[in-house]
Amino acid sequence: MALGEAYAYVLAAVLGLGAGWLARLWAARLVGSEVRAARVLGPACGALAWALIVCVRGPGLESCFQCLVCIPLLACSLTDLAAYVIPNACVACAASVRAAYLLAVGLCDSAQLPALLARSLAGAAGTLVPMLALTLVMDRVLGTDSMGGGDLKLLAVCGLWVGLRQMLFLLPVACVGGILSSVMLTRAQDGPSSVALSPFPFGPSIALALLVTFLVGPHVEAWLAAWVF
Repeated sequence: MALGEAYAYVLAAVLGLGAGWLARLWAARLVGSEVRAARVLGPACGALAWALIVCVRGPGLESCFQCLVCIPLLACSLTDLAAYVIPNACVACAASVRAAYLLAVGLCDSAQLPALLARSLAGAAGTLVPMLALTLVMDRVLGTDSMGGGDLKLLAVCGLWVGLRQMLFLLPVACVGGILSSVMLTRAQDGPSSVALSPFPFGPSIALALLVTFLVGPHVEAWLAAWVF
């Protein structure tokens, strides 16, 4: 490993600590009180996320904006853990960071902008519409809310970031994370013998799935393009 690369990873981790601290303060402001365990969880997750993105994707314009969007993602994860809510402010901020990235790309190389813009809009619409339809059906079948509006909006923002092909990877990852979260919460609250799964905050699983997609999504998309469609 070159010395310059090591410095880049350390710098990313340090900046990520600060980003996580900001996300923790933002989450506390949104829910009106300090989020339990956020003093450690926020900065630690921020440092890990930034270091992983720079390590795997390398320093660059796209990785810089991917690091920035981790701030609202972490903030809404903390608020969802604390109060089962994904604030519109966090979702709007995540979408705005994507818009800023598209603007930066347009200023640097305007030829790339139309394709990137089409990919982003198709990813958002192609995620929101079917997920909304599925949620309405499941609400009717189950007789209760199957997914919150904040979760749907956050998934649409994920589509805005990674496009439709990578969403085919992100959605199963998020669902697996959500199921595991529900199982762990059920065992913690009702004991190992409980059958019914407890309600769970889906936001952290979605945010983690987006981070994983940032890291491996391009490889998944290349595989899908080569072998599926």
